[in-house]
Amino acid sequence: MFDAVEGRILTFGGQELYDGSFGTRNAYIITIKEPHKKVKVDVAGLNGSKSENNPGGMFYQRVFHTSVVLPDGSVFIAGGEIWGQPFNEADRDIQLTPEIYYPDRDIFVPLQRNNVVRVYHSLSILLPDATVLNGGGGLCGNCTVNHYDAQIFRPPYLYNKNGTEAIQPKTPVSSKVTVGKTLRIFADADIKNSSLVRLGTVSHTVNTDQRRVPLKHTCEDEEDGYRYCTAQIYPDPGVVLPGHYMLFVMNSAGVPSKAATIKVELDFPLSYFTEEEEEVEDKKDCDMDGKQVQGMVDMIFAAARKFWNPQQPTLVTQGQ
Repeated sequence: MFDAVEGRILTFGGQELYDGSFGTRNAYIITIKEPHKKVKVDVAGLNGSKSENNPGGMFYQRVFHTSVVLPDGSVFIAGGEIWGQPFNEADRDIQLTPEIYYPDRDIFVPLQRNNVVRVYHSLSILLPDATVLNGGGGLCGNCTVNHYDAQIFRPPYLYNKNGTEAIQPKTPVSSKVTVGKTLRIFADADIKNSSLVRLGTVSHTVNTDQRRVPLKHTCEDEEDGYRYCTAQIYPDPGVVLPGHYMLFVMNSAGVPSKAATIKVELDFPLSYFTEEEEEVEDKKDCDMDGKQVQGMVDMIFAAARKFWNPQQPTLVTQGQ
């Protein structure tokens, strides 16, 4: 879901059967904004017009691929294969060229070719510095397709037009907000856009927590290199699910900052009652404060070396 406010979901690839069939390059935008109305489905990747020579969709057929919603609303797609078979790494089937979907232009753009196969059981997840961790694959005992390595993909928005690395805006300062209330942000003076991206969880190429919430913010005058900005959070907990998000701000060149982790809360404590109206569970009994969650997030992102060192991993940077 690259735009939760508008209810826009990008879906692409896959195969007719779970395994043993060809992957597809088909792609669609599913819009679910209006309650109690039919879901709207449109072909994605038309780049302005549909024709016999331009049916839309990705550049490449894919199944068992991974994807990541980026802070600016674009979607990164990596790995996969043409013939859908778990642990299949036949040269004729693997897809090594990633691509990015840009919803504002409705176009898929192929990127620099990768050098490591990423298919069944691989993962991609957005990191707080606006890069993407792409790694793993395999997990079939002692077979040859177990990948104990990972790569860092740096999206094009982290580069200037001349190929040099862009300077990222300062990390915004914020901590928590209530659904429907005002989010207060201290950010760089040159801020054009901002968004919340929910912390992701990946398994079997599925990341059910992927959700980007674009924000509309206003800023006051600059003070000590920062501006005081506010953004109204969409007043629907079905759109802005409670939980922890990464807050990104982007400058006029589209370069995102490193993220601040913020907590989105509901406006009232949640309680569940039996027929006798006895309280069964209170939100506070299972809640975590901001420091606990930040510590957990830091541990997860720092743990890769501890977990992977016994398997002699490789971590490289993949350019645009």
